[in-house]
This record gives sequence, C-alpha cells and structure tokens, in this order.
Amino acid sequence: MTLSGVDSADAFDRILDSVRQLPSPPMICMAVAEATQSDLTTLSLLQRLIESDIALSGRVVQVANSAFFGIAETVTSVRRAITLLGFATVRRLALAFFYNEEFGRIELPGLPYPQLPQYALASSVLAETIAELIEPEFTADYATLGLLHESGVIVMAMAFGSQYRQFLQSFQGSQQPFWQGESETFGINHALAGQLLLSRWKLPAPFTHAVAAHHDPELAEVADPLARRFWRVLTLAHTGALLFLGQCQADVFVLASELARRHLNWTAQRLGEVLEMAEPICRERTIMLGTPTDQAVGTLTGGGWTGKIRAASAACK
Repeated sequence: MTLSGVDSADAFDRILDSVRQLPSPPMICMAVAEATQSDLTTLSLLQRLIESDIALSGRVVQVANSAFFGIAETVTSVRRAITLLGFATVRRLALAFFYNEEFGRIELPGLPYPQLPQYALASSVLAETIAELIEPEFTADYATLGLLHESGVIVMAMAFGSQYRQFLQSFQGSQQPFWQGESETFGINHALAGQLLLSRWKLPAPFTHAVAAHHDPELAEVADPLARRFWRVLTLAHTGALLFLGQCQADVFVLASELARRHLNWTAQRLGEVLEMAEPICRERTIMLGTPTDQAVGTLTGGGWTGKIRAASAACK
C-alpha cells in the first residue's frame, strides 16, 4: 500500500520530475574524469580543462595548499596544483566536489545513511580499494559508482518533500529493510530513483543497473555480467562504509564479512586488511574536501578491523 494520496503512477511522475530538476554533473567534471583516465592526456590539456571552470580551478589549488600535503611553497597555479596532486587525485576530486556542493547541503534526519556526502565518499574509497585488488582496469568506475550510488535518496526527498521526511522519522527503529519500506510507502525506492537519475546523466547501463540492484539481489540476477560484477563490489563497499561512519554494530560486521565471503571469496582476515588499507585513504580524502575527520570517519585507534570482525562474528553465533 502506498502513502495516502500517492498512487504508483503519480509516484513515478514525481520521480521523473525531480530527476529532470536535479543538476547534471557539469560537463567539465565529466571531461576531467575522462581525460585523467586517458594515457594521451597531457598536463597542458588537463590544465586547460580545469582552468575553463573558475570554481573547480579554485578548489584544486585550495586542496594543493591544504595542510594535508604540508607543502612549503604556496601553490598559486592550476598547473602546479595538478603536478603536486597527480591525475588520479584530480579525477577523484572533480566528481566529489560536484557531489558535495550539490547534495551536501541537504539534511534528512532519520536517514539510515548518516552524513550522506561522507558516507558516499567512504563507499567510493572502499569500492576503489576493492577494485584495485580484483579489477584494476575498472578502478575509476568503481570509485564513481560508490560515490553516486545513493543519489536516489536526494531524488526521493525532492519528489515527496515533507512526506518523505515524515516517512524517515516514522521509520526509525523499524526492522524492515529501508528500501522495502520506501517501496511500500511510495511505490518506488531510492535505488530505482537513483537508476533513473544516473541514466539521465548518461552513465552506462551496467553502472545504473548495479545502482538499481544494490539492495535487491533479485534484480542483480537478471542484469548483465558486468553489472553483476559492479553490484558485488558495491554491496560490500556500501556496507563497509557504515563501519567508517561509526555504525560498528555486530550485525554490520557480520553482514560485511558474509558479503566478502560470498561475492569475493575473501576471509574475514582479508576483509579486515582491506578495511585497514581503505581507512587512511578515506581520512585523506575527507581532509582534501574540507570535511572534519572526526565527523567523517569513525575512529578506530591502530586499525584492528580484523579483530573487530572476528569478535562480532563470535558474538552473533
């Protein structure tokens, strides 16, 4: 049953209207992302691309001057900033800047994903770290997938306004999966809304199918092989990201461990090693984006993720 006054056809129309209203990533962000993945791109070409956008130019120079890099000199040019940061870092920053600027101001109390921009960043880092170990040729794709996979939450908030916020408040404490509650209430859920948004942004079909299925294994089963590979990594990354945001309940550890075993044939120890690899990268990225680290990444002194996973598994037996 859907929310009073919202039938399924009306819900879909509202979602489509919201998708049309949300801004697409600026062409410059997409151009930078593509250019930094090409072996043919020169420093001068990338410099010209970034300098064509004043806001992006300023952010890149700002990051190069951040305390994280500890550079003695003051960076005043885009060219010098690119040289210091490297192509890979510039690629990650371009889409992350867009996401933070457009979606970071929206507050949705009661959302299961705390601090949405930071959660998206943590998911992106984990997906990228996993990809570097299993499919390095798709590292950039997995990083983008992790960053954008929960964008449908914003679409739902725009489409249903106060009704969605009331749903979030009333749903707190429910044992039902969040996406199922959305489907029953509105006739659509944030994963499907995200697929519509990213399709409008002209991201490839395997990518958008993975987003649609990231809570629903049945949808993943009917997707093409590449979409299923994206989906396997994404489900693990977005679950593991909750740990970085301080949601260290035993059931989250156990679920992450089970996903790692089922999808990647990884032991709990291997998953713990990957989390320990990803955590400092996540901290580094939050500093680059100007997010206070104590708000963005859960604190776990000296790593210890493997021990935490084992302890949680034992507690749940």
